[in-house]
Amino acid sequence: MEPPANPGHFNPPRSAFVANYVDLLEQVRAQHPSAPIFCTVAPPLFGNDMVEARAAIGEAIAARAAAGDTAIQWVD
Repeated sequence: MEPPANPGHFNPPRSAFVANYVDLLEQVRAQHPSAPIFCTVAPPLFGNDMVEARAAIGEAIAARAAAGDTAIQWVD
């Protein structure tokens, strides 16, 4: 993924972000097969950036759940 054009704002294409996040979750799972994985958003995000990031991470969690990995959870 390319560095953001406007640091501090959620601006990558959603599909690219989700694909990269799914890849990250797969890498963590490969190293820790039975560990629960908790996902969240960094505090500096707010407003629409927070909404977009949460939705994209939710899509990544759903993709892993559809692949059978049900030990990944969102933490508020």
